Order: sequence, then structure tokens, then C-alpha cells
Amino acid sequence: MSNRKIEISPSVLGADLMRLGEEIRMVEALGIHWLHLDNMDGHFAPNISFGPDFVRAIRRQTKLFLDTHLMLSEPMKYIEAYARAGADLITVHAEADDNCAEVLEAIHALGVKAGVSINPETPVEALEPLLPLCDLVLVMTVKPGFGGQTLREDCVAKIPKIREMIAETGRDILIEVDGGVKQSNAAQVIEAGADVLVMGTGLFRADDPKAVVKTLSVAKQQMVEITKALSHENTRLLILDEPSAVLTDTEIDDLFVFIRQLNIVIRTTVAMCDGKLRAENLLTIYADLHIIHSCGKRKFQNPLFSVFCK
Repeated sequence: MSNRKIEISPSVLGADLMRLGEEIRMVEALGIHWLHLDNMDGHFAPNISFGPDFVRAIRRQTKLFLDTHLMLSEPMKYIEAYARAGADLITVHAEADDNCAEVLEAIHALGVKAGVSINPETPVEALEPLLPLCDLVLVMTVKPGFGGQTLREDCVAKIPKIREMIAETGRDILIEVDGGVKQSNAAQVIEAGADVLVMGTGLFRADDPKAVVKTLSVAKQQMVEITKALSHENTRLLILDEPSAVLTDTEIDDLFVFIRQLNIVIRTTVAMCDGKLRAENLLTIYADLHIIHSCGKRKFQNPLFSVFCK
């Protein structure tokens, strides 16, 4: 099972720019690690937003990972300025430069991570020669230019194919999704294979931003991954290695109830090695087998593989 960590990259384009310092503090308080900066020139994308000076000003205010998205024509002219401004990752569009490979190499030469983005109309095959040179692929799920648009299902459908292409390279490349991502469709995007979710209005203008982040907790992410693993027709054995390692006690309880309910329906054997199992978790797992492992302590000490099945 994949233990992918899902990141939220809040897009400043959806923030209240008159209160940007407060908005950034909110992002930090929510435990988010990334910040997405959409830079548009009015030519490649039909809007004008930020430049290197804006990135530099934000860099002075935060240690968040600055996910800098250049929707610019001729990006080679500007990457050095953005790198010097403090960008941690610079993503350029495959459509913006016929020599995109050279741009990606130049970004790396500046000591910055490099990403490549494709617009909704661009086929995934355009990424193939660029994957060996990038650290991230950004899939646009709306037309570039303006926030608040609706996520396009046909763009989400590209993600599994891109995941396959990345696997063939043997490289650890993240997939980021930008455009229309919000609380109600985040799980769908994660299930498709995304690692980083750009959220603008979906986070900054949400009634409860904390609830949005909670929706994407590690426990919720693991539930999505387990569902995917068990949904394959030929899955007969699923091995979980320390699935509760970074979860709270409440999240552990929820995760094991979920596994048990799902297992009743799908009937796949599940093997688990976990140092944080508690007696009540095992009772949940073995309920229909009438097998209870008792222990004088709340937590088991170095338990062996616990196997539970139909």
C-alpha cells in the first residue's frame, strides 16, 4: 500500500490580499507546509498577478515551501529572478517554451526544484520527454487565469496515466492538481493519484478552513489508499506496515473500524505489522472470529504480524 503524504498548497490568488499576512499565519496555524504562488503575465494566461518582488516579500514573512507557478511566456527570462526571490519550486508550462527541457535544467542549475505543468487541452504524452528532468508535474484542471472555476473531470482522468508514466521512470515525482479543488472533491483527486492539492477559494473562502484540512488528515488519506488497494478484483492479500504510526488514538480507532467494515464487504485477507495496536483495536478486527488477544497493558509490546481475514 502506498503511504503517500498529501500536501495542500493554498493559492494566494484566492486569499484576501489586503490581509495577506493574516492569511499566511492562518495557513501556518493549520499545519500546512506549502504556499502556491500563481504568477501570470497577461499573455500566456489572460490575467496579470504577481512578480518576483511579490515572492520576495512573502519569503521574508514565512518559511513555508514556496510553490511558484509561472504562467508566463518565455519563462527562461524570469526563472533566475524567481529563484533569487526565494522560490523553493518553480513550475513552468510545457506549452510556454519549445525548449522546456532546457528551462527545467536551468531551474535545477539555480538550486531550485523544477516542475512542469500542462493545460487542460494538452495530452499527457507531452510530458514524456520532460519527466526525467522534473520533480513535480502540475495538472491544470481549469483553464489558467482566474480562480473560482469548476474542476474538470476530463483533466482528473489524466492523473492515473501520468502516475503510470512516472512509475516507468523510477523517479520520485509528485503530481499536483490546480483548479477547482475543494473539500467536496478532494478525495476524488487524491484517489486519482494526486500528491499536492492547490486550493485557493476552496480553502481561503471556506466557512471552516480547519474542516477542509481535517478532511485530508493522514487517516482519511490512508482510508482512500486502502479502498483503492482492496478495490482491485485480484487482490487476495493486503499487507499494512505500521499504518497507525503517525495517527492519534482517535484516528487509529476510526481507521480500524473502517478496515473492518470494508473487509466484511470485500473479503480480502489483510496482514498487519503495527507497534501501536491496542486491545480494543484487535477486538474490532477479530469480532466475527471470536478471537481476542488480551494484554495487561494498554499497548502491545512489539506485536508479531496480526492477520485478520474473512
